[in-house]
Amino acid sequence: MATLTDNALAEIENEIDYTPDAILPFLREGGNFMSVPAGIERELSRLGFNGSGDELLDDFKRVLEKAGFSRDERKHAKRWLIDGSLPSPKYSYPIRLCFAFGLNAKGALDFLWKVCRVNGFNFRRADDIIYCYCLENGKAYTDAMTLIERYESQTADARYEESDATKRTHLLRFRVW
Repeated sequence: MATLTDNALAEIENEIDYTPDAILPFLREGGNFMSVPAGIERELSRLGFNGSGDELLDDFKRVLEKAGFSRDERKHAKRWLIDGSLPSPKYSYPIRLCFAFGLNAKGALDFLWKVCRVNGFNFRRADDIIYCYCLENGKAYTDAMTLIERYESQTADARYEESDATKRTHLLRFRVW
């Protein structure tokens, strides 16, 4: 079975450099992207919520509450579902929504890319590897945060170059899990 490190290396090897002219048709194709409200509605539908309007908004708020979003954070639900805007910081809310919807790593990548216009996971960052691991293994966002805290506390004294992704992944794999 391939490890996350193996998967990350395979992704790096399969990267293709596109020219601006080559990428324009992809960006213009509507099927490659969807609005934030449409993406949230799709995920709510997948969870069995098929209402509309205020009913769907109430369902969305319940999903957010169950996933640990605070009352202040849940008050933005209407803006996300109706207006289609995600509050700042732009990256943390989409990741948390992936956990709230119970997505696996592949589903999260699809949601992040198509709906939130976020590039997905950077496997050179320990927190992204942890998010991916937790999503793939059905763990909660709080579990991911606990693992990130453990990783950061255990590697605080480690001596390595910040840009040495291989060493960071090695430390993560053998010290945290």
